[in-house]
Amino acid sequence: MDISSLTTHLKTQGFRPSFFEGTNRLAYRGAVTICGRPIAIKLVFKSQYPTDFPDAYIECWENDLTLQQKLGVVNISKEGKLCYIDPVRWWWDSSKFLNFTQTAINIIKQILTDKIQGNVEKEQFIRDFGAYWNGEGVYSKAPLTIYDDYRLRTAEKLTWLERNKTNAESPFFCFQPRSLPIPENYCAWPPSTLSDFLDWLRLDPSSYKAWINALVIKVATLSKGQKCDKPLAVGSIIIPEGTPDLKVHPPNIAVSFSLNAQLRNALLGRRTKYITALSENSKLRRYEIKRAEATPV
Repeated sequence: MDISSLTTHLKTQGFRPSFFEGTNRLAYRGAVTICGRPIAIKLVFKSQYPTDFPDAYIECWENDLTLQQKLGVVNISKEGKLCYIDPVRWWWDSSKFLNFTQTAINIIKQILTDKIQGNVEKEQFIRDFGAYWNGEGVYSKAPLTIYDDYRLRTAEKLTWLERNKTNAESPFFCFQPRSLPIPENYCAWPPSTLSDFLDWLRLDPSSYKAWINALVIKVATLSKGQKCDKPLAVGSIIIPEGTPDLKVHPPNIAVSFSLNAQLRNALLGRRTKYITALSENSKLRRYEIKRAEATPV
């Protein structure tokens, strides 16, 4: 396979041969101009030859906060890798590597244009939500029909939800928002603290208010007959209602976190205006709920 023609063609597009650190993968560095703004891009093929669609990275992504806020989180990883090809709809033809590489550049330009102009499809975000959510574990218990009386159970390195004998014992409460909002702040996504999570929920004010109310009720239930001078473990199972016009259904997700005594008492006193400030250091664990064919034993 002669790649000199590819190098010649990409030079006309403003790309020059480069390298991918620590590998022998074929790479090119250049820029695309979107709405009058140049965005530096690196194209990295899977090997020394163009045998598949190249990976596309936005250069200096992690340090360019302005660009992060402009483009948002959809289609872009924390490292700046751009998700632009749907393997179900596209497949590579090595005999036409020149044309397919140009197609890749065209798709990249269109995605970046749509993002800068604010044309982000909700369906696209929901379809790829699991990748953005980046769960640290999986609850896998089938069927998930009654959510409020499940608790966390771990054994043999597996984590899932197990039904409790009573609702009051469960640290989890079920919450059903209308949908999952598209994050605006890349720096706080996926959420790693309770404060980040609240900022995300706040993008849908009605959902945020309902979730806080449900949290207050759960904390009050768990605190009955207890001294409130110790941390309290709480979890929330989130089952979006879904949007009828979407072809894909929002995933079921869950979070767990620990409320320190100060935050716990603020919730018990319904001093909710202090919640965000008090929750900045509350670490969050994220999960995506998946149905399992068999129950772990």
